[in-house]
Amino acid sequence: MNKATASLYFDTRKPKKNGECPVKLTIYFEKAKQRYDTGYSLSPEIWNKINKQHIKGDDIKALKTQLHEITKKAQSVIDDIDDFSFEAFKQTFFRTSGKDNLFDLFDDYISSLERQGRISTAVAYGCAKSSLNKYCNKKFKFRDVTVEFLEKYEVWMLNQNISLTTIGMYLRSLRTIINIAIERGYLKVERYPFGKRKYQIPGGRKMKKALTLEDIKKIYYYKTLKGTAEDWAKDLWFFIYFCNGINVSDIAEIKYKNINDGVLCFVRNKTQRSTKSDATTIVCNLNQEAQTTIKKWGNPKAYENYIFPIYKEDFTPQQKYNAVYNTVKTINKYMKRIASEVEIEQKITTYVARHSFATILRQGGVSADYISEALGHKDIRTTNSYLGSFTNETINKNSKILSSFKNS
Repeated sequence: MNKATASLYFDTRKPKKNGECPVKLTIYFEKAKQRYDTGYSLSPEIWNKINKQHIKGDDIKALKTQLHEITKKAQSVIDDIDDFSFEAFKQTFFRTSGKDNLFDLFDDYISSLERQGRISTAVAYGCAKSSLNKYCNKKFKFRDVTVEFLEKYEVWMLNQNISLTTIGMYLRSLRTIINIAIERGYLKVERYPFGKRKYQIPGGRKMKKALTLEDIKKIYYYKTLKGTAEDWAKDLWFFIYFCNGINVSDIAEIKYKNINDGVLCFVRNKTQRSTKSDATTIVCNLNQEAQTTIKKWGNPKAYENYIFPIYKEDFTPQQKYNAVYNTVKTINKYMKRIASEVEIEQKITTYVARHSFATILRQGGVSADYISEALGHKDIRTTNSYLGSFTNETINKNSKILSSFKNS
């Protein structure tokens, strides 16, 4: 196997007006070569002095050392690239962080997510990186991620009492980074450790997440002190339940302009980037309970106003993330208290509200297709095709199932 090599080249083809010529880094690989600018330009006299066996003068010695560091770094980068290509070398060598490794690529991807305003996803990748760093606690190369490594890493996480769900999240993040490494040429495709007959990421244990109608009835009729944080938490939890299991990040984003004739239409935050122009639009009926919650807790009614006072117009992506995080935390905190008061052992969270929405409808005989579209799964088409499949009358009828416990 031919190995790439690095050396310096004094390019005399196009001297500058002052007589200096650029010093370029030359990479040779399989009878091909590429040259890259080093930022150094020297006179022929200085170049000759640098290349003499015996160098005089501290300035010349220092200059030679600086140039030697360039070739040394280049060769080190070459040694770290499994499947060498000039493009992979270029991307790695000219990184501001220097020599490339797994954690560098994690940092790059996290920074990219933050620039896009995808703060929650960036936080998730940061947690995955932190877990991996605790396990190996060293400079890590892409080729080190083998099937054996992943199996041992999984066992280590289990011994740390990390849930299978979280383990799966961490490993899917790592898999994404490995995929990027292969795309950039840092790792050979043959070394890919994930997949059939290789390492397979474990799935989380399936646990009961939906409440029964009887449990929902207990929560609904639990009396809260009006205007308190507990009152707000309970109302927002039921807003999620009644409104297609809407996520809190979407609740924070919706504005009065999203409401038309008692129907709320919005595009899920989660799918806006992944599906781009074919983003998923959710349409749900605002039943009496949902409308009461808006009147009770909403901002003043205006076309461009956020419905709920979670975001402000000038919030940065980080501030939005913090606001959603704190809202979810508050809802879950008080719903836990309410569950204890009404003697429900199951943990009640915002996600349970979403899951209960789907399960209760399914138990009421609603088609899986309707529920899938109502939840905003990726295979859902645009608003027009959605309304073409299900009329407002159907939406209103199915919405009534969610509050059927009130008649029992």
